[in-house]
Amino acid sequence: MKRLWALFSLGMALLLALTSVSVGGSMSDYSDIETIKVSAHTDECCCESCACMFPCCCKCCCCGCCCTPFVVVLKVGCGHAACDVLMDTVKLCDGGVCISPEWGKKMCRSIVFTFDCKEVEAMLAHHCHEWATPEISGYFRDGGCFTGSGKVWVEGCPQPVDFGVIEASVAFEPDVFQLNSTDPITCNIQLPAGYDVNDINTSSFIIANSHAVSTQPLWSEVADHNGDGTPDLLAGLERADLEELLNGYCGDMALEVRGTLFSEQIFGGMDTLTVTSGPQPTPTALPTPTASPTSTAS
Repeated sequence: MKRLWALFSLGMALLLALTSVSVGGSMSDYSDIETIKVSAHTDECCCESCACMFPCCCKCCCCGCCCTPFVVVLKVGCGHAACDVLMDTVKLCDGGVCISPEWGKKMCRSIVFTFDCKEVEAMLAHHCHEWATPEISGYFRDGGCFTGSGKVWVEGCPQPVDFGVIEASVAFEPDVFQLNSTDPITCNIQLPAGYDVNDINTSSFIIANSHAVSTQPLWSEVADHNGDGTPDLLAGLERADLEELLNGYCGDMALEVRGTLFSEQIFGGMDTLTVTSGPQPTPTALPTPTASPTSTAS
């Protein structure tokens, strides 16, 4: 029976991957609950369910050419059927990072989910040539929860920025970046003892994650901005450069900032920026029609 289940799961995964499915399910497949925040479950009362994940080898593609969806086939246990699952509560989590499925289809006792490969790659980026065990979890309509996990081999590693010999302290201010907003964003850079922030060549800044963008600050100022008694460099960043780097991603992203001193020595440091979706456009209100004046017969 287990062999049949494995063959069925593999067949569904290959069918979805090889046919390059257009992910995005029918709204009828989802529950009518608008928002439920779900994190990884550790509750002992959660129903243990079987999860098969494909592909079983996830390559870390820094070139951005990954396009095959990541498929999870979930076999629901504890006497529940697939129709008992609240689809919009399902999350795939690893290392404290959770992502939502792009598409889901219920089939009696099992459900097939697809996840965006770039989001999966970002979630597993802290693994390097090792097995990862992502956990899929969610809730049933009766309020109970379920959890299941599968093993995925992470092939390759994100390419880190070579910081050279000078490791700087970097902090984004604020540490929350809202997409499509106009709020200013700054970066505070502090060099270790023996180095002077006045020697930083601000035209050499590069901000990097899986790829890098070159950016020139809108302005910069040297002062003791964080109040620790040591001068630091506060630079106003160009939002368009960050938007290009983030490419619509929402969530926590570790970004590396590097540059050079006028002596051509390299410095670099890392900070985490929380990225949120931008404001939605406000619909334009239609003018209220006014009643035409009624003529009075003389």
